[in-house]
Amino acid sequence: MLDVHPPHEAAHTWKDFFIHIATIVVGLLIAIGLEQIVEAVHHRHQAQELTEALKQESLENRATVASDLEYLDAAIELFKLNAAKLDQTPQVKGQYDLVPVSRVKGFTSGFANTAWLSARDAGALAMLPHDTVKDYWFAEHYVDETEIELRTLFDALSDYSALTKLHADGSIRSEEEKTRLLLAMNHIQGLLRHMRSIVTAFGAANEVALSGAELSSSKLIEYRQKYPAEPPY
Repeated sequence: MLDVHPPHEAAHTWKDFFIHIATIVVGLLIAIGLEQIVEAVHHRHQAQELTEALKQESLENRATVASDLEYLDAAIELFKLNAAKLDQTPQVKGQYDLVPVSRVKGFTSGFANTAWLSARDAGALAMLPHDTVKDYWFAEHYVDETEIELRTLFDALSDYSALTKLHADGSIRSEEEKTRLLLAMNHIQGLLRHMRSIVTAFGAANEVALSGAELSSSKLIEYRQKYPAEPPY
């Protein structure tokens, strides 16, 4: 609040009046200027804190990308192995020696984005440079895709698990059951490969955001090439 006090003495001439008015105007301008400076410093401090929070989340997500790709590659190989066993191994007492999916562990089921969502919902993104917002917005797009794909993948894994437990002894008693299980395995392999593609794309976008570089197709390709190649089909 700005307080304007009346003069202690009455203005007797026009000169005194204008001097008094000028004094008030200058005082108001100084007060407004100081207030704006304080606000600008506060906003800069908030922007620095937000930038640091986003950076820390990106560093955390960098590690997550690495562990998720390791999981996905192992899972793809597992389902490829199981499909080959089921397709080629002769049936013995109606059972097949399949590697349990539980052998593959480590998928995190999502990336950290609390700082981004908090800033977005609070309207604080306007404090950041446009290119920074653009970079993190693009990375967030892949976070949303990952969450959608995860639901599809988990549903498919649940269906696969149900097929392996059609009978109490874990046996497969007909060609129809075998075919259904093979189709489920191939379907999951496709979903895992698609998930890997999304995670790799997010990793590239995350690296662009961390670097502070301007988002571009060439930058995304450059960072994407740093990730290990997908296992062969």
